[in-house]
Amino acid sequence: MRIIRSLSDLDSTIDPAVEHLVRQRLEMLAEYGDDELAVIFIPEAGDSLADVEQATGLTFADPAWEWVLDHGTLYEAPLIISDDGFAHVLIVTDTPGFDPDMLSHLRAHAQAAHDPDSSLI
Repeated sequence: MRIIRSLSDLDSTIDPAVEHLVRQRLEMLAEYGDDELAVIFIPEAGDSLADVEQATGLTFADPAWEWVLDHGTLYEAPLIISDDGFAHVLIVTDTPGFDPDMLSHLRAHAQAAHDPDSSLI
C-alpha cells in the first residue's frame, strides 16, 4: 500500500490516473493552505480488505466514509477523522488483482464523479 502525504511522495511507478487524481487533490488543498489535511492511501494488488481497514480507519462492513466517487477506472473514498477536517482518503483502481470484497463494497456505494474538477484525463 502506498501512503501519500505530499506531492513529493509521488513517483514514476504510480498509475498515471491515480497520480493525476492525487496531484489534483493535494493541489486543491494547497490552494487554501491546507495541504497537510489529508493522507492518501493507495492499495496495491495483493493488499487485503483487512490491511486497508487497519491502515485507513475505513470500515467496509459499516462504511464511515463521506462518499465514494467512481472516476471510471478508480474509486475515491474520503473519511474525515477529526473536527479540523483532517481526512484519510482511499483511492483504489478498479482492476484485476485487487481484493474483490473491497471493490464490491466500493461499487455498491459509489456515485459517478460529475464534478469537472474531479475528472481524469
